[in-house]
Amino acid sequence: MPEDDFSTDISFPGQPRSEFVRLTSKGEKIKFRIAKPPFYLGKHWIAPKEQVPCLKVNKNLECEWCMKFEQNIENPHTKNKSYKPNVEFYYSIINRSTKKAEIFQTGISVHTVIKETAKAGVNIYNSDWQVTRNEGDNPANYYGTIRLDAVSLTAEEKEELKSAKELDFTKIFKDEGQSSSIEEPALNEEEDATEEPEKEEKEKENIESDKIPF
Repeated sequence: MPEDDFSTDISFPGQPRSEFVRLTSKGEKIKFRIAKPPFYLGKHWIAPKEQVPCLKVNKNLECEWCMKFEQNIENPHTKNKSYKPNVEFYYSIINRSTKKAEIFQTGISVHTVIKETAKAGVNIYNSDWQVTRNEGDNPANYYGTIRLDAVSLTAEEKEELKSAKELDFTKIFKDEGQSSSIEEPALNEEEDATEEPEKEEKEKENIESDKIPF
């Protein structure tokens, strides 16, 4: 998909809004509650303004561009000289600032922190999260991902959460991409439960292609 700040013609059930939320400048941050497992899409930049879907990431199929990457074939048309797949994650969330259901578009380092937290036995759906765009030369610090104590949802946010949970990514992205392996929230889960004290975790942005699937 093109790297635009916001998408068009995307809506939640019963709602006309159509935004992908991204952190686009240094110091920008977002605080949110996760509604359901994210969706992810892979692509290859084969030229400065040309990208193609990654069949290996999106459909578990053979991908000619992944083969070039794995064979260390240099890409003469891009700055990094690589055919390495780029993976983007789309989280259905409640934005704790706007109190609205939104789709947060982010990268693999943010997802890795959330998934590792889930693997440690923490209920990631009963926590609030904060992601900050730090930038800088160190990929490990480009985004800061913090798990926060949960603040109870308002009545308005609870209604928005219902829409966020009903979001069908496959209808947005057609037959591209896949759902993450993060476990679905339990149907009887207490949405306002609190979790452990705040903690901060960071992961490197550059993760090799053999870490897929997610």
